[in-house]
Amino acid sequence: MTVFISFLPIKKFPIFFIIAFFAIQLTASDRLFFVKDRIKERLISSSLHPKSLQTVSSHSIEDSSKAISITELINSGDDKFEAMEYPSAISIYEKALSIEPTNPEILWRLARVFVCTGDVTEEKDREVYYIKATEYARQSVTQQNISSKCYTWLSAALGNLAMYRGSRDKVKFSVEIKQYVEKAIQLNPNDDVAYSILGSFHRALGNVSWLERQLANVFLGGLPEGGYIEAENAYNKAIKISPSGLRHHFELGLLYLDWGKDQEAYSVFLKASQLKPQMLSDIDRLNRIKEYLKSLKP
Repeated sequence: MTVFISFLPIKKFPIFFIIAFFAIQLTASDRLFFVKDRIKERLISSSLHPKSLQTVSSHSIEDSSKAISITELINSGDDKFEAMEYPSAISIYEKALSIEPTNPEILWRLARVFVCTGDVTEEKDREVYYIKATEYARQSVTQQNISSKCYTWLSAALGNLAMYRGSRDKVKFSVEIKQYVEKAIQLNPNDDVAYSILGSFHRALGNVSWLERQLANVFLGGLPEGGYIEAENAYNKAIKISPSGLRHHFELGLLYLDWGKDQEAYSVFLKASQLKPQMLSDIDRLNRIKEYLKSLKP
């Protein structure tokens, strides 16, 4: 009754009713007060929550802790990746994946780190890493609410894996790579890695001879269109988005070498030589850039 009265405007009740109510409260037995105190103590001891609410609350806390745990693991894995400690990054990402096996943000990161690990592994062992990267990336694009990175690193994984496949699979992969990298750019027009991969894709097509393309058209179903001009445009977009991306500059320099534009290649390599490595494979690129600068120096 006390609670009921407290939630209603007192002016709506006749004054005699209010006086009578408080008179009852004042003349109640000590036992009534004892029971009320005991009820209060029991409520306090149970944290003032019924059992059902305690269960909901515990689930909410558990879900919140899980989300925090996943975020912390991903951030920790990213730190290790940026520090180029790939085995540690793999271990942390895989731990996160054991908690959320279908999380696309974890899956594409695993694809990325396996591609980057494969790039600095001995040639005979690289394929295993690219296969694993492809598996993770393919899983990532089947999930909901995915980012452009899922398609970007699927393209990267397939591009590397294609080097270990026959001609028919290479043509099949080329169609997929183009489809996925364009999807990545559609989702995020500022994805510099996607543009860099697109540049490498078109550069590879530019290096296909007329005869090889005709044979591919007849026996393998044909190759996508593309060439040096498309590659140059894609690399320049990647550089514009991320001027510090060493790979973008390096690949553009290689394009100019393929194109017979040695002076442009020298200029690009000179700029690239001032950049800091962002991946372990960048260390090898810097060493190769030094050699190219020596051979191309005017």
